[in-house]
Amino acid sequence: MIINRSKIVVISFVVGGIVLVLGIFVWFRPTPNYSLSSIHEVKNLVPVAVVGGGPAGLSAAMYTARARFPTMVFAGSKIGGELLEASYIENWPAKEKLSGQEMMAQSQKQAEHFGAQIIPVGVEKINLKTWPFEIELDNGDHICALSIIITTGGAQKFLDIPGIDTYRGKGIGICTICDAPFDKGYEVAVIGGGGCGRG
Repeated sequence: MIINRSKIVVISFVVGGIVLVLGIFVWFRPTPNYSLSSIHEVKNLVPVAVVGGGPAGLSAAMYTARARFPTMVFAGSKIGGELLEASYIENWPAKEKLSGQEMMAQSQKQAEHFGAQIIPVGVEKINLKTWPFEIELDNGDHICALSIIITTGGAQKFLDIPGIDTYRGKGIGICTICDAPFDKGYEVAVIGGGGCGRG
């Protein structure tokens, strides 16, 4: 394939223009003022805000609260996250077998023991362009945070078929790594090939 000189010149100008525009954007982009002197008049300020109340969020809150950083966990209405749906867990360190609800209740209790506040309210919006960071809660309240730990996790997708709710955890699982030992000796169908679905 032969490219003539005029095409090379045009391509060079286009690429150069894109690089110039990106450079100007980065150069003149406003950066937050991370000076502690700028926070003395900020209201509703929390040093650490954890967004998400699943295993990652409660673990993070345990560590920050234990280090004596006042910590608020905005867990939404489902404190414990998706792990609450797990019937049994056999791969949790130091526990041979426990339910997802038991594990998350213990995690919440441990985080609260060190001083973390678990708030059953979700987060609607986060503004990271200013500091302290601004958080809008789903109940309409606003708070500011010096640091934010985002642990929003994920959600599984289930087929829209009859019986999916009835047999969830009783033959229908969401993770081959977790559920495979319970299905030993049975014929199993795997639907989906990403993440935990790889069997």
